[in-house]
Parts: sequence; structure tokens; C-alpha cells
Amino acid sequence: DGSPIEPSAAAALGAAAAAEGGRLHLVTDRAAIDACAELLASSDRLRLLTPRLYRDMMHELRWPGHDSLEFGIDVRTLEIEPAGLATFAIMRRPEVMDQLAAWDLGRSLGEATRGRVRSGSALAVVTVEDASPAAYVAGGQAVERLWLEATRLGLAVHPVSPAFLYALNAWDHSGLVGEEKAPELSDLSDRFRAAVGLGDGEHLCIVARLFRAEAPSVRSLRHPLEELFTKHFAPAR
Repeated sequence: DGSPIEPSAAAALGAAAAAEGGRLHLVTDRAAIDACAELLASSDRLRLLTPRLYRDMMHELRWPGHDSLEFGIDVRTLEIEPAGLATFAIMRRPEVMDQLAAWDLGRSLGEATRGRVRSGSALAVVTVEDASPAAYVAGGQAVERLWLEATRLGLAVHPVSPAFLYALNAWDHSGLVGEEKAPELSDLSDRFRAAVGLGDGEHLCIVARLFRAEAPSVRSLRHPLEELFTKHFAPAR
């Protein structure tokens, strides 16, 4: 349900991000959403055709009956229709992605992102004013508070963050996708920032679509906090 977000809800979301030192850019204009959808789709295609980013993405996904579901993302929680899930299974094959990259094809790889962003009520972009570690910690807190407020308002939140979220400069772009593809990623970043209206000193923390939806059909598994911290973060004795 991509119905508009009420002004009072938009104000509450902005206040939630600001309470932790972040800033919310809420994109609600349909033309701007469509423009962002194209850029985010292109970023996803680039992510899937870049071996390092592809491996990172596929490492996060878990397939019931094949993988342990204790960690990572159960693919059922992505709420992909059966036909889309079948296509996704093909995308699991790295040799297919390598061939598409060699042929410079795969134009439809961002189609799912394009359609979903267009169907949403708004695009939420949270930023911070500098790139220091402390600022990014505050940005993470702003994202969490925004997400909780959206949930309170009955809004679903779906992260669609682009690959260039992790880059601050040309060196970072090359590190993510290689020198050959770095100009493409940099161009996508510049065009996205212009479409959203970001200032030169603003740094991305998350890009997410907001919409109204039914309850999820499958819930993500979560470890008890005491088990998580005991198993993974307890200091050596």
C-alpha cells in the first residue's frame, strides 16, 4: 500500500531521527521516487555483477532445507513471490553472474528493487553531518529510533541502501567495485544525492522505503542476547 504518509507522521519520523543527531530526508514526490528507483536498481545490478559484493550478499542469505537459519537472512522473509524466488535461485550461481558481467548484460537484475521502491509511500534517507566514527554511531541510533517510530505508526520499513552508501570518495568507489566500474558507481552516487537534495557535508546512513503492509508471513530468528554476547563477545580469560 503506497498511500501517502500524513504530515504528522512525517514530522514524527523526522523528529525521531533528529533526536539522535541524524537528519531525515523523506522523499514523497512520485517523480523523485521514480528517479531514485532507477538509480537504486542500477546500483543493485552493479552489486550483483561485482564478485566481492556479490559474495558478501549471497553469504548473508539462507535457504531453508539447505542452510542453517541461526544466522543470516532467511530468504522467505524477503516475501518474494514464487516466480521471483525461482529467478533468485538462478542468481545464486556465481558462474551465471560472471557471464552476465563479461557480456555487460543483466539489465533486469535491478527490476525487483525498481518496482518495490516505486510502490512505496516514501523513501527515507537518514544522514549525518560528518564521517567520523562517532557520527556514524549516532547515525545508527537515528536509524533505530526512526525504525521504531515507523513501526509505531504502522509503517513497514524495507532497507534498499545502494552500494555507494559505503563509499566516501573515489578511492572507496574503486575499493568496492574496482577501477573500471568506479566511475559508474560515483555517477550513481552523485545523481542520487542530487535527486534527494543532499548537501555536500551529509553522509548516508540508510536508504529505506516506507509503506503499509500486512504482517510478514515468516519472522526472522533472533538469538537471546545473553547467548549472543556470551558466545561471540565475551573477553578471553
